[in-house]
Amino acid sequence: MRTHVFSKPSKANRLKESNLALACAFLTKVMRWFAILHSILARVNKHSRFQFFKLIAFDLSVKVFEVHNFLFKQANLLFERRRRLLGGNQVCVHL
Repeated sequence: MRTHVFSKPSKANRLKESNLALACAFLTKVMRWFAILHSILARVNKHSRFQFFKLIAFDLSVKVFEVHNFLFKQANLLFERRRRLLGGNQVCVHL
């Protein structure tokens, strides 16, 4: 039996889809916090008078950016998995 692309998803798939949606929402919220923290550290780096503070702010902002980038990749993977679960074709290029 062949299923149609727009067929009604099963109860298990709807549960998986809703869990993936919640996980994506959580990751994007955390990404927002890291983006705000990165902008604060960049402002401290730019406007500090002491080289020591500039060095610390720069080092922390690099680490915060790396965490933000990791979370973005994880959220993208969850979004792709959710889209495939809903029956979408894979048209995006992976990072």
